Amino acid sequence: MAHSHKTIVVSTSWDDGDRSDLRLAEMLSANGVAGTFYIPIEPFRAGRELSAQQITDLVSGGFEIGGHTVSHRSLTALPPEVQAREVTDCKRILEDRLGSEVQSFCYPNGRLNQTTVRCVAQAGYQNARSTRLLRTSLQFPRFEMPTTLQAYPHRGSAYLRNTVKGKNLAGLADYALRLRHARSWVELGKTLFDRVLQDGGFWHLYGHSWELQDLDLWSQLEDLLAYVARRPEVLYLTNAGVYRALSLGTAPGAVGVGYENPARS
Repeated sequence: MAHSHKTIVVSTSWDDGDRSDLRLAEMLSANGVAGTFYIPIEPFRAGRELSAQQITDLVSGGFEIGGHTVSHRSLTALPPEVQAREVTDCKRILEDRLGSEVQSFCYPNGRLNQTTVRCVAQAGYQNARSTRLLRTSLQFPRFEMPTTLQAYPHRGSAYLRNTVKGKNLAGLADYALRLRHARSWVELGKTLFDRVLQDGGFWHLYGHSWELQDLDLWSQLEDLLAYVARRPEVLYLTNAGVYRALSLGTAPGAVGVGYENPARS
């Protein structure tokens, strides 16, 4: 049983702005789970992109829209001035379409370095998400928000590579010794959610609706969402909401995010 003084936060985020985001949004709404949708300006899949009206409808439904660059290219492969243009133009175009501020960003393909983080900060985003997995701590750098699980049937080797690349030694040991026994990504997600319920922390599911569609993972996702949904002790927040709650200390017992300022480093 979760302890009342523990902060328990659940967030989900979804990349690439595919039309299947609409089905996904309906599923999230039905379960009372928040979501952030990261949308590139150029279509990730031609003919599958969301219209401006559909993006606005997501916001009207209580979801957050975040930036995902103009072209969805890996930023670390680009010169600094091109990186800056990709993140700044994306923010400006989305804000013009929405008529409201875009606060959150997601790095295409999870690729980031110090230059990339600095460009995102200087563009005026308030936070940014990575693709680092198996994290449940409420402490993380402002522009390197981690995730707990991807809605995708990874092999065990993928989790091991991710933890090594992200220098997540605790996660590496945890997976090798315990989590690898989970029979599916859904069971892994439930196990990690149970831990967060018990100890407090941040359970963050991310994925791509086009993968859910291509691999027919909808029923598996529904199973997992139903498991984490409507817990009275849980805060269900968008990624901007997570940042605000932790940085302002409005989440009970929150320990806060990191405060290094990459715009000035």
